[in-house]
Amino acid sequence: MISKPWHLEISICSHCERYVIWENKKMIYPFKTELPEPHKDMHENVKKIYEEAMLVYKHSPRAAAALLRLAIETMIPQLDGYNIKKAKINTMIGELVKKDIPTHIQQGLDAIRVYGNEGIHSGEINLNEDPETVMFLFDLINIMVEELITRKSQIKSFYAKLPIDKIKGIINRDKTSR
Repeated sequence: MISKPWHLEISICSHCERYVIWENKKMIYPFKTELPEPHKDMHENVKKIYEEAMLVYKHSPRAAAALLRLAIETMIPQLDGYNIKKAKINTMIGELVKKDIPTHIQQGLDAIRVYGNEGIHSGEINLNEDPETVMFLFDLINIMVEELITRKSQIKSFYAKLPIDKIKGIINRDKTSR
């Protein structure tokens, strides 16, 4: 048996006041990654799944992709104003399409769905051989949050500042247009 010198230290970060664990002068916790942080407007329960995907990515890109698929599946019924009931992810994306989400949003959601599904089932795509694809899925879910939550909220908030008589005029115009 070969014995190697081993040294473990625990410190507290002076910036965030969290624990930092060092093994042989290399930080092992918190886990450092080049993956993007979760979007600031991501719902908390979706963010927890996203962060779990970040933790497993280094060891299993397939597991990370499957978790990101779960994050999308969890996020869709929570989207404000779409009233999507919890169902199979493909069905929920179809319901969003019926509500006229932009094509690029549907494609992004389906990309996460398909790659995440490949993480669960062996198929045509080997995500362990292509970790860059899974890395992009992290960006993609943040883009979906930006498009479906952040921008919608910003525009809704700005629209709500219009004078009430202007909003009534818009509502009347839209009644006659349909």
